[in-house]
Order: sequence, then C-alpha cells, then structure tokens
Amino acid sequence: MVVGAAVASRLVAAAPVRRIGALLQDNAPSRASLAVFQQRLRELGWVDGENLQFEIRWAGDDSPKARSLAAELVGARPDVIFAQGTGSMVALLRHATTVPVVFVQITDPMKAGFVKDLERPGGQVTGFANFGSDVAGIRVRLLREFAPKLQRLFVVRDEAYPSPPGLWQETETVADELKLPLLNAGIREASELAPAIAKFSAEPNGGLVVFSDPFTNAESVRITELAIQHRLPSVYSLASFAENGGLLSYGIDLRAMWRSAADYVDRILHGTKAGELPVRTPEVPEIAVNLKTARAIGLSVPDNVRSRATRVIE
Repeated sequence: MVVGAAVASRLVAAAPVRRIGALLQDNAPSRASLAVFQQRLRELGWVDGENLQFEIRWAGDDSPKARSLAAELVGARPDVIFAQGTGSMVALLRHATTVPVVFVQITDPMKAGFVKDLERPGGQVTGFANFGSDVAGIRVRLLREFAPKLQRLFVVRDEAYPSPPGLWQETETVADELKLPLLNAGIREASELAPAIAKFSAEPNGGLVVFSDPFTNAESVRITELAIQHRLPSVYSLASFAENGGLLSYGIDLRAMWRSAADYVDRILHGTKAGELPVRTPEVPEIAVNLKTARAIGLSVPDNVRSRATRVIE
C-alpha cells in the first residue's frame, strides 16, 4: 500500500500543468467576475500555480491592443481560451485559431458568425450568450414604465466598439413605437461624457439608455453620477451599474454566467470538444432597481417594476 501510494503521488506530481488563456475587458465588473470564474475552477479541482496556469490579457476598449494580445494568446497555444465580449472574439477569430474557445457576454453569436448553430456549434467555439437583440427594446419599455413622462432618449455607447447592430435596431424600433426621439451618442473619450450629457439634459424629460461595452463599463461610476446630477432616468444592461448608482438595469446574471463558463472549461480540459457543448442563453433576467437613486431624481418605483425586480438596492 505504501509503495502504491508513492507511485500514485509521483504520477500526480508528473501530471502536466494545463494552461488557460483569457482575453478580458479591464474594468471592475470583469475583475470581480474573474474571481468567481477562478473560484469555480478551484471547486472543480483546478488550482492556479499547481495544476493550472493562467495567461490573462486585459484588452480594455483598445481594438488594436486586443488584436495584438489575441495573437499572443493564440501563439502560446494554451489548452483553452476564455474570451469576454464581442471585441475579444473578433480579435481572436482573426487568427483562425484551432484552440478551443469559451466565450461569455456575446449577443447573437450566430449573427456575429462565431458559431453556426447554438445547439451544435461545431468547430472550436462555444460559450454563454447574452439575451437576444430584443432585450434592447425591453430595456426601453421598462424605462418608460419607470418614467412615464419620458419624452427623449440619449444612447450612451462606445462609438468604436463592435456592438451588435441588432441592439441599436431594437432600441430604435421600440423608441419609434413609443414616440421617443432617439439621439445616438457615440462617445470615445471620458472627457466627452459630461458635456454631451449636460447638453442633452438642457431640455426636460430626457432619459439615458447605456449600452454595455468596455468604455461604458470602465466609466460606469461617472455615467451614473452624471445621470443623477442631471436627474435623468437611465437604464443599463448590467446590475453593476445599479450598484454604482444607476437607476435601473435589465440583463444577465454575470456571476452565474462566469461560473457556468468555468464548468465548460473544466469539461474541455477533461477532453470534451468545444463544438459539442451547446451555446447557452439566459433563462431569467437580472433586474436591479436602485431606490436611493430613484428618490434622488424624484421618481417612485412603480409596482409593476418592483414586482419584477430580482435585486432592490437601498
């Protein structure tokens, strides 16, 4: 028994260290979600520095930088690559990688050309998608329910980020239906935020629709502060914005998504092909409401919104 234990110990020690490459957005929600992802891997027996090695690259909202970092990761030939967001996937697939890729936070991965089928992706790519593009219209409707006096909308987004066209189309369609003139404000620099929002708020009954991209995620605190300062009802795609003072969010549960992505990475490291794992989409939205912000801008929370909220922030 002693000899057998010693042999087993040597075999474990000799087991190869597996390598995960990651191309992520550099902001607070991403770093918090990465901790959840790594914790889930530890629960599954993968410990960084022991039987696992992470190669993490933080691309931010810099597309040329993302392409360069993607080339580094693919060239290093890790066992699997973990990718966050459309920009990371576009950068990775420029290199026609044969390395398995697990993605998170992608809207319409089929329309984007990342997979051919959700149930049977084939190839080397699978992952966890956002809600479909129609979620953008749902956000506009929800904001109107919260702020019935709303008359105009201002879309805050990174003009250089490859947001799925469907998100803009759905936002525009529902805004037209509700007779809400829509200003599409592509913003690239943080210095543009304050003057652009101040100019929009010069007329009454406006509201903000904030897309999720590397720029807006990194500037989430500033955006929510400006919305409160100018008393603009605003809707966001992630609960992290509501945690930072945003009025209302409707979107995915990041913690659940990133934990599930770790499960897929574990299965790939154990031999499952990425293309055999179906792309998963959320079943239940995370709806967060910030009561303090509602009071600050003079709004009460409608019963029909409160009843649907999954998180109420005091």
